[in-house]
Amino acid sequence: MIDNSDTEIVAINKAYNVDPVNDEESRPCLSNVRILICHWHIVKAWIKNILKKVVAAPSNPKKTTHEEALSLMLTMMRAETPGDFDIAFEKFELWCIDNDDEWDTQSLLEYFEREYIPKKTNWSNAWRHGNYNVNTNNYVESWHRQLKEGYMSGLRRQRNILWDMVLPDVMQDYLRIKANFSPRRLNKAERQRLQRARALSEEEAEAKILGQDDNIIKVASFTDDNITYDVTIDISDNCVLACTCDDQQNSNSPCKHMFLVNRVLGIGLVRIQGQPSEPVAATDIEVQNNNEHTTESSLTIRNDAYNRFADTFSQLQIEVGKTNEQQRVPPRIINNLATSFISHIQKLKSWNSNPQGPTDHQQRY
Repeated sequence: MIDNSDTEIVAINKAYNVDPVNDEESRPCLSNVRILICHWHIVKAWIKNILKKVVAAPSNPKKTTHEEALSLMLTMMRAETPGDFDIAFEKFELWCIDNDDEWDTQSLLEYFEREYIPKKTNWSNAWRHGNYNVNTNNYVESWHRQLKEGYMSGLRRQRNILWDMVLPDVMQDYLRIKANFSPRRLNKAERQRLQRARALSEEEAEAKILGQDDNIIKVASFTDDNITYDVTIDISDNCVLACTCDDQQNSNSPCKHMFLVNRVLGIGLVRIQGQPSEPVAATDIEVQNNNEHTTESSLTIRNDAYNRFADTFSQLQIEVGKTNEQQRVPPRIINNLATSFISHIQKLKSWNSNPQGPTDHQQRY
């Protein structure tokens, strides 16, 4: 996902989406890359151009007309299908024609047709499927700020910061979630779906589960009882896999029907590794297991990690002895290694000083 930049689109297409031999867009490379444009940046550009292009006499209600123009453009952004987009664009086009004499809206229409119609598949929801309802890259901007303030502040040498500091923290969080030691955080859309599933009474929730045929569970629609959806489950792993509703198909994330199956039948929303036959009830995509840290598998992982740490430390001691004897390693290499050791020592101190681990989600340096 990129900012509202045509230059970036051209560069990405040239690098990934065009045959490098024939240079033809009709023959994409095997590494075809999907380009999405941040909605926040698009709306910002729309507001700027509406204020600039839609002008009239001072006595006219500018604010109302500006809001109408933006509302029509947002309808195209939120269109669920290409047909809905075409209908919304026709309404916007007619609005511009009807108001052109008084507001000079023709310039806004020309701007929109020139700048946004050619790349409508990059910004309209009608073509943005399977993106987990993430429509802005502001999360990346937030991460950049965390990188600068949390990791890079106070460091003189920052050449290996991603490898030495950031990557271990990211992998640590990933492994915790993968091993079900920590829950995956729900995004805003997922939280809304979960609330819809929880808002039903016990009787209403059970009534919407219409039956099960092998690995397919029939679930009634939340808005129309005459419509049913198929929720697919993995019987061996006891987890929900997918749903046939448009919401799940478009976003590729848990829908309210999947949350309802989880609530009523206790089928997990995540695949549990190593537990194929035991029923698992998950809430907020969090596996309830109060004895995670005392299971045989977790103890084995911990012992293997300690043994590997001890073996590596022994090898380090041997190499340090050779370094002192032979005096071949340049001082700059030794200083770089010392800086790296200091960061790892600080990490161990932060864990050893608190039984629950560091208080911050990311390690601060």
